[in-house]
Parts: sequence; C-alpha cells; structure tokens
Amino acid sequence: MKAFRLRVLIDYKEDVFRDVLLREDQTFFELHLTIQEAFEFDGQQIASFYLSNDDWDRGEEIAQMDLDEDFGPSKLKTMEDTKLGDLIQEKGQKLLYVYDFMLMWCFYVELLDISEATDEEYPLLATEYGKSPDQYSKESPVLSDEEAARLLTGSDDDDDEDLDSEIGGIFDEYAND
Repeated sequence: MKAFRLRVLIDYKEDVFRDVLLREDQTFFELHLTIQEAFEFDGQQIASFYLSNDDWDRGEEIAQMDLDEDFGPSKLKTMEDTKLGDLIQEKGQKLLYVYDFMLMWCFYVELLDISEATDEEYPLLATEYGKSPDQYSKESPVLSDEEAARLLTGSDDDDDEDLDSEIGGIFDEYAND
C-alpha cells in the first residue's frame, strides 16, 4: 500500500503550509477533514477539490456533495466516493482545494512524495509551518462581474503567471522540510 505526502499551502498573506500523509485507499473526504483539522478550521462550510496542472488551473471537480443528484443523474465525482489513488498517481501532481465559497479560502495541494505506507494510523500531520489564519478573519470578497465570471469559469488572466511563480517558489523553498 502506498502513502502520499501532500503539501497543503493556504492562500494567505504569510507562508503557511502543512504536509500531510494519507494512504492511497483513503478518500478525498478524509483529505478534506485532514486539511480542516491541520488548519484549525471548523469544517462547517462546503468545499471542493479540483484537479489542476502546473499553472494551477482549475480542472475536474471532486465535490463534497453532488447537487445534481437532486435534479437528475449524478455528474460529479464526490469526495466520499473517490479514493486518492484513483486520481493521484505521480509526484508533482497538483490539486486546488476551495473551502467556504463565500470567503473563498483557496489551498494549493501538491504531491511531494509517494512511499510505502507504514503501520502507523493515517492520516498524519508531518510538517506544520506558520500560524494558521483564523477561518473567519477573511472578509467576503466583493467581486466585479468580470472577476466573478473568471472564478466561475476558471479562465486565466495576466496575474496567473505571477501566482504560479510565487506558489512554485514556496513549494521549492521548503522542499526539504
């Protein structure tokens, strides 16, 4: 059985991240709960994971719940039904995790390492860097129509290159932690 070491970096004014270890047979819901606990959030808000690429573009969604089930056939993968090993398979793979769609907490998740799982109980918090922000310290963003459309469609803009560079630098800077 394989274990994944994932670095979870919160989009915040200071460098704050956690490295967590989960087994490949654990679900995205277990990763969701692990992130909530590691950053001391209360877990009362809706969240989703998104597969991502090296530019941190939002791809396929892994939702906390599939709202389409109420209105027709299920279309989304859900956290409870999707095992990490189903979608995460190679070092360097990236995910976005969005928590609380009103406050828009964004976490950048990268697979740092794949190893053989030990007899320890997973998930594990392996590294804790920086003080976690208070979950409710962030104000709800007031977005222009253009910004809201960009967030909903996941389309790029000119600032994405700067963001990609900044995030990549943080992953590289603390690579040996």
